[in-house]
Amino acid sequence: ASIWSGDETRPLVVDLLTLYVIETTQRGLAPALLHGLQRHHAHIAGDATMYFRVRARDSRAHAIVARAALQAWYDSLDPSELRSHALAAHRAYWEMLDSIADSAPS
Repeated sequence: ASIWSGDETRPLVVDLLTLYVIETTQRGLAPALLHGLQRHHAHIAGDATMYFRVRARDSRAHAIVARAALQAWYDSLDPSELRSHALAAHRAYWEMLDSIADSAPS
C-alpha cells in the first residue's frame, strides 16, 4: 500500500506512473479474475464483484489518461528511476493478490 500511496514528498510524476502501472496491470487481469470468481464461486455477484467489473471496464481509459499526463513530464525524468518504481508498483500489485490468495479459505 505504501508503494501505491506514497507520501506528501513524492513527486506528482511518480504518482502518475503508479496510477499507470496499476491501471495497465488491472486492465489485463481484472477480466480474468472476474471470470474466475464467476466460474468457481457462482454465488458471488453484485457488490462482491463490482471492483473487478469496474476495473475490467474502465482501466484502459484510466491508463490512457495517466500515460498522456506522464508524457508531458517524460523529457525531464530519469528513466532508470522510473523503471525501478514501475517494477516496484507492479510487484506490489502481485504481492497483494498473492496475500489475498494465501488468506482465502481452501
